[in-house]
Amino acid sequence: MTQFRQAFICVVLLIAATVIARTTACSPSPAQERRDESRVAKDAQPPAGAPQRIVSIAPNAAETIAALGAADQIVGVSDFCVFPKELTTLPHVGGIMNPDLERIATLDPDLIVLRGRLPSVESLCQHLGIDVYHDRTESYDDIFAGIERLGARLGRNEAAEALIGRMRGEIAEIRRRLADVEPLRVLLIVNRDSDAIRNVVTFGGGTFVDEVIRLAGGVNVFAESPVPYPQVTMEQIIAAQPEVIIEAIEESRMTDALRSKMLFQWSRLSALPAVRDDRIYIITEDYLLIPSPRVVDSIRLLARTLHGEVAGD
Repeated sequence: MTQFRQAFICVVLLIAATVIARTTACSPSPAQERRDESRVAKDAQPPAGAPQRIVSIAPNAAETIAALGAADQIVGVSDFCVFPKELTTLPHVGGIMNPDLERIATLDPDLIVLRGRLPSVESLCQHLGIDVYHDRTESYDDIFAGIERLGARLGRNEAAEALIGRMRGEIAEIRRRLADVEPLRVLLIVNRDSDAIRNVVTFGGGTFVDEVIRLAGGVNVFAESPVPYPQVTMEQIIAAQPEVIIEAIEESRMTDALRSKMLFQWSRLSALPAVRDDRIYIITEDYLLIPSPRVVDSIRLLARTLHGEVAGD
């Protein structure tokens, strides 16, 4: 399974987890790899009393734990964990829709990190006396709050403070470079039919991607949607008048033929400013869809896509 497909499924799982919680309560460039690895803290001896054997069923939380320097304390991850590389080789324990309870139990964890509510896993934890941490990342601000909470839970408050400081500093620099640009109206598509522009799924207001678009110098054209991940019609897209259209697609699927087909499908819609100005972009980077410390890279990527060199490297 490719990294982007895993990341896309991660977004689907985030959507599903949001519903569950409310009803029951891609390969980087060398430069990108350097930025990514600099954001993964060096592992240190875990503080006394901190969990020693963590199973994370939340891919974004697994990235955060690694960024806090606690990757060595993770013993199992979701099937959809894509970063950092050392975590992808750990035992997999299924996902939010299909947790492998037997595998989880054999790993003998002392902390399980969940996304949303998973009654079967929670029951297992209660039976075995395993602590549970609920990841509640839905919005951009939740990413930073989650870093603080995990830092406290793992006894790594200083690492969390330092990580947040680095992230906010990098974001502030991107925003400084964009201070004089005019925000562009953006449609970011996470999924649609391949044979036609229909069943289009995008992001509404309050989602982390909505805020990423804003910080990158854009305006999400469906920010006023009453649902976080709306499926929109062609009529709604035309009415929204996006100046830039971005399609997120897994790298392994992207061929020259498919790219040409997708661009041709849009080319017939001259009523859209994005089409008239030739501003249809296809992005294959997996991190764009994961609400983790790599959100900084998502903002940087979108800023470059929308505003070019003014956004910096």
